[in-house]
Amino acid sequence: MPAPGPQTGSGARTDARPGRPSPDAGADRPARVTRAGAVTGRLRALAAGCLAGPARIVRRHRRVVLVTVPAVGLLALITLTPASTAQFTGATGTAFSLGSGTWSVFGQKVRSLHPVSYWPLDEASGPTAADLTGGNPMAHSGGPAAGLPGALSAPAGRALGLSGTAQGTQTAAAPATLDLRGPMTVMAWWKMPATGTSTQNGRVVAKYASSGSGGVSYMLALSSDLTSMRLLLDLTAGSPSRPVAYAPVPTDHAWHFYVGTWDGSAVRLYRDGAPVGSATVTGAGQLVSTTARVTVGAPGFNESALGTVDEVALWDRALSAAEISALYTAGTS
Repeated sequence: MPAPGPQTGSGARTDARPGRPSPDAGADRPARVTRAGAVTGRLRALAAGCLAGPARIVRRHRRVVLVTVPAVGLLALITLTPASTAQFTGATGTAFSLGSGTWSVFGQKVRSLHPVSYWPLDEASGPTAADLTGGNPMAHSGGPAAGLPGALSAPAGRALGLSGTAQGTQTAAAPATLDLRGPMTVMAWWKMPATGTSTQNGRVVAKYASSGSGGVSYMLALSSDLTSMRLLLDLTAGSPSRPVAYAPVPTDHAWHFYVGTWDGSAVRLYRDGAPVGSATVTGAGQLVSTTARVTVGAPGFNESALGTVDEVALWDRALSAAEISALYTAGTS
């Protein structure tokens, strides 16, 4: 019987050699779109992109699963073994189980922006907090509570609780990568205690200038009247030499997302993805150089902000308004 002639029409493949099957022969399948909930499938790569609609898994190939999340942007491409499985975890569809691990939309968005250090604070227990990007783990001090319910619904959904002014966690050393002299960004989710108030001038994230000096390099902290979160910097020169940006703290005792930036001429503070406060500097110098540790809370200084803190990160550049908005979307989609 003569060999069949070449395919024609819209389904024809022109790159297959005669007598040899295409590398994709038999692999293409109709798209199957499944929204959050109990979905598994073999995959070789996982990607997330910015498409309309809720989070979903789209299967178009035997070994490729495309995961899309609205308004977040390209997050990651993770190569896995063919036997790995993917499934939604939680009700929001913003985190996916990958075999024995997890893939978080928010966490991958943070990493895609290349922070110098990123402490998710997702540990269920133990005396330390891992740094996922900078190799600067933190050691707990004063007995903070690890494993509390976190700002994100998935995957781990854990955070660090500060119920005493001397509680917190801090880097074991003062690496040069965290001595941020130029443009920078600090990020944290923070929640006021369920009852009562927090600490006057309570620190959420801080890098002091030196022990007992009263100065800082950079600090995300509450105001003295507890009505605002503020980003405060100490500069080597400029007017003012201590610029401060403020963001009102809601009284709902819920999680809120704070990001502070310094671009060399203005300090800005964002809450829940939107710009709220700013201050400009004339003739600005650099941030004050310091060998002090970076702290979450203020262990040793009795100035920790009472409440719960989650997903802390530092950058050696000022994130854009669009990047900050996309981070908030990734954490709340």
